Amino acid sequence: MNPQDIKTTVKTFILNDTSHGKTPRVDRHNPLMTSGMLDSFAMPNVVTFLEDQFGVSIKPRETVVKNLNTISDIVRLVTSKKASPAIG
Repeated sequence: MNPQDIKTTVKTFILNDTSHGKTPRVDRHNPLMTSGMLDSFAMPNVVTFLEDQFGVSIKPRETVVKNLNTISDIVRLVTSKKASPAIG
């Protein structure tokens, strides 16, 4: 899956599953966590979705703003995880 496909898939998930009936502006640079759109209740669902959808493993220490604040951050995280799978 290329970065554009990852972006589209993540954006669709966020709009459908975390927007709580609102239609927020979600583009690749809009803050999701720091704006409050994704709160501590939504993050476990997002992480589970990413792991299931893209076949990656995200460690608790990786669930930080720098990795999950924007769609671009999420795409970068998923892409890096797919490029270097966990050993062990």
